Amino acid sequence: MTATTVDIQGTCDPKFQAVFDTFANNFTERGDHGASVCVIVEGQTVVDLWGGFKDIARTEPWEEDTIANLWSATKGVSAIAGHVAADQGLLDFDAPVAKYWPEFAAEGKEKVPVRWLFTHQVGIVDFDGDHPDHISLNWDAVTSRLAATKPQWVPGTRSGYHATTWGWLVGEVVRRAVGAKSFGQYFREVVAKPTDADFWIGLPDSEHKRVARVFRERPADGPSQPAPTLGGQGDEIAQRIGLLGIEKYSASPGSPEWKRAEMPALNGHGNARGMARIYSPMANGGSINGVTLMSPESVKRASQTIAAGMDRNNLTPMVRSLGFAKPSDSADPRPREAFGHGGMGGSLGYADPVNRLSFGYAMNMMSVAGGRPDTRADDLAAAAYASLKAK
Repeated sequence: MTATTVDIQGTCDPKFQAVFDTFANNFTERGDHGASVCVIVEGQTVVDLWGGFKDIARTEPWEEDTIANLWSATKGVSAIAGHVAADQGLLDFDAPVAKYWPEFAAEGKEKVPVRWLFTHQVGIVDFDGDHPDHISLNWDAVTSRLAATKPQWVPGTRSGYHATTWGWLVGEVVRRAVGAKSFGQYFREVVAKPTDADFWIGLPDSEHKRVARVFRERPADGPSQPAPTLGGQGDEIAQRIGLLGIEKYSASPGSPEWKRAEMPALNGHGNARGMARIYSPMANGGSINGVTLMSPESVKRASQTIAAGMDRNNLTPMVRSLGFAKPSDSADPRPREAFGHGGMGGSLGYADPVNRLSFGYAMNMMSVAGGRPDTRADDLAAAAYASLKAK
């Protein structure tokens, strides 16, 4: 079996044949290696497809229950856990972080509101002081250092992507607010289990065998490469945004240590179906098929634009709500009301409350070579919207 004869498995409503064709085209024309895509409309799964391979050598097929490291697509589903806590009255986005996390008041941060953690406005993209090897695997060590750190810019004055620290900052304030043993455990209890979603932050050893190998796409003149390290652009602060995600301070992506760790900004493990199921209630006013995550008012708060403009660290246009990325490009096929999060290399999950649609795309071949845009997920989304219009 070659890339041009990948066997596509799963189900697809005939009205959404364009999504099937686009998914197949991703393999034949864009070199996709292993992937899954899922589209749910008004609580009904209309597309649930998978194909390709889990491993680089093409010996292990991508199966129905295959999961992968989804990088920053983890941020969106993690944010939902925070909104569940707020809907339950356990977390106030306008309250000072220090109300829940007293140690965070150090270095002039006593009045920083919770919302600035969610919108990348707090200005803590790394922590001060020494960086012991593999510290990112130790939740308490990271969060204690973040609490003691002086912001790298005046909080609230700008939004700059917190590629790695976002997860610990948001995760710790949520964990403390709800009294959970761990953020990953709380996420499973209030988000993943109610939606029957195969998505994990802190993957149990029993699930490791299902994980696909994530790798960078093959350059034209060389072999496939390991998953890339994280990094920003611009000045020294921007260059630090991915520091805690590199192997020296975390672990090698795909290693048992990486899979077990809770890093809510970058190491969630799941698949397209899991993301689409999580976002389905969010696309339907907070409730669908007997599952309620939150009230319609809380969903509106989650989707409301809070920050827009040029990202201080990535130097790219951004539109953000409380924990989510929103469409910022006029060519984006999603309506402006959509919200979710993409992951480095191509993964994407989001809710579209206008069309009551949720979407997930997961893959293991990370498109990073050549400087060209990766349109695999966008093209699948566009095919879904074309199918909706044709119904």
